[in-house]
Amino acid sequence: MNNIIYQEKFISWPIISFVLILDLLLFITLRGSTASIFIIFASFFLLLNIYSLNIEMDGDGIYYAFGFGLIAFSLPVNKIAGFDIQDINSLLPWVYNPKGFQSLVIKLKDQRSIRLPSREPKRIISYLQNKI
Repeated sequence: MNNIIYQEKFISWPIISFVLILDLLLFITLRGSTASIFIIFASFFLLLNIYSLNIEMDGDGIYYAFGFGLIAFSLPVNKIAGFDIQDINSLLPWVYNPKGFQSLVIKLKDQRSIRLPSREPKRIISYLQNKI
């Protein structure tokens, strides 16, 4: 990414809390067995890959990645057909933005759409309007 124009990071406290409580209950229930320890390590590996959402925008497009970036996506500006601000009515934007009530919906030219949480959706839209 060259010259980052906008950057936002969300840490998902609901996911972190759920995994930690589940691991603790599993460890107590199975009394520290080998299976419970394996499941706990696997869940921590999963947690490292989904505990946060990073959104960055530059002159070429939008880049968003979960956790440490193993799960990452790039969205060039030339693939965007439109955008909208919607109230959060699905789980993913809420999980990463529990204090916010809106998400940015990016409509692609291939008729798909991507919903991203944002604290400043109007700022992102003003940037995208200048690029499309």
